[in-house]
Amino acid sequence: CEAAGIPSSSLVAEGFADQARASVRGLGMPNLPWAVIPGHPAIQATEELRTNLLDVTLPQIIANLTKDPDHSGLADEFGSRDVVCSGDLETINRVFLEKEWSDGLPIIPATAEMVKKFVAASGRKANDLIASLPPRKGQATVEAIAVNAVMAGCKAEYMPVVIAAIEGISDPTYPLELMQVTTNPMTPFFLVNGPVRDKLEINYGTGCLGPGWRANSTIGRAVRLTLINVGGALPGETLPSPRPAEASVWLAWASVWQTRSGTVTVVIGVGLGDAPSDG
Repeated sequence: CEAAGIPSSSLVAEGFADQARASVRGLGMPNLPWAVIPGHPAIQATEELRTNLLDVTLPQIIANLTKDPDHSGLADEFGSRDVVCSGDLETINRVFLEKEWSDGLPIIPATAEMVKKFVAASGRKANDLIASLPPRKGQATVEAIAVNAVMAGCKAEYMPVVIAAIEGISDPTYPLELMQVTTNPMTPFFLVNGPVRDKLEINYGTGCLGPGWRANSTIGRAVRLTLINVGGALPGETLPSPRPAEASVWLAWASVWQTRSGTVTVVIGVGLGDAPSDG
């Protein structure tokens, strides 16, 4: 209705206001008005819900339908080439934590030189658009992904796999938007198949679900940072799950399992080929 010029007001439960804010921004209408329902409607007694709707929600609906939207408080969007912080490593990490541009762990500063190196390693152009990531509908260009891959501690040669992962979870049949705003403990999980698993030294044997393997940890972290910084899925805010699973564990065991057990690989099982690929 708002897009057609007709005043409207959405209803949002109090605990989901941050997700709503990110979603309307992704729709290109950051000032789309909504009215908040206090608490959780599903667990409120009838009289309590009625009181909340009449005393709190209804006045907001009326205001949304009769007043111009508030255009204040819109934060500027940074581009992948903007210098957003300078200083020593401690200063940079402090700022990134305060601005919620990290996953809570220290990051590697993404300098222009490093980002250029990672873009070159991808074999793609910097402005190639890989995906539009929900809920903010952020544009995940090769350069934007490279920034997050540097921050995650990846090697430049990991870039094709990171890009393939972003492409995979952006498939229309994959429920990425649901994962980005859900209260459930959901996260993408990836299988890396083919010779690239050995080339990048991805662990697919003993301890592959644990720490100690740079490729396993940093490729997954690069995806997570991209989902945070480009997609806008902020833990505890737009991503409210109390038990979010970190997308930092990668497996690439399919071909090895076939040789050890005689069973078919995942790639063959889903009809994508009859031999391991390089991707």
